Amino acid sequence: MRFYILPGNPPPNFQYRAEYNKGYQHYKKTWERIFNRPGRPKLFEPMGFYRQNYIFQVVDKDQIVCQTFGTHYHLDNTVSTDLPFFENFLGEPINYLRDKNIKSCLSLE
Repeated sequence: MRFYILPGNPPPNFQYRAEYNKGYQHYKKTWERIFNRPGRPKLFEPMGFYRQNYIFQVVDKDQIVCQTFGTHYHLDNTVSTDLPFFENFLGEPINYLRDKNIKSCLSLE
């Protein structure tokens, strides 16, 4: 088995592009099936893959057996608390993090 940590938006000379593309195909196949139900509006959105800071991927031979995503947020970036991710953290939770001098968060999805 191999474990990859891939970016959501790789640079031009990225050496793991084949693994990245396989990862996207896995993501697309999985989430299109879930979000694009017959007779309903198509809700699959490729930005869910592309916007990630990290794509954690476990591969056994040529098959992806596990995939999850991570997005890094830094609380000194004023945009962070304006993002939809932080809607449920405003008020007491964000104040707790700041009081404990916690500056960064990693969301996994």
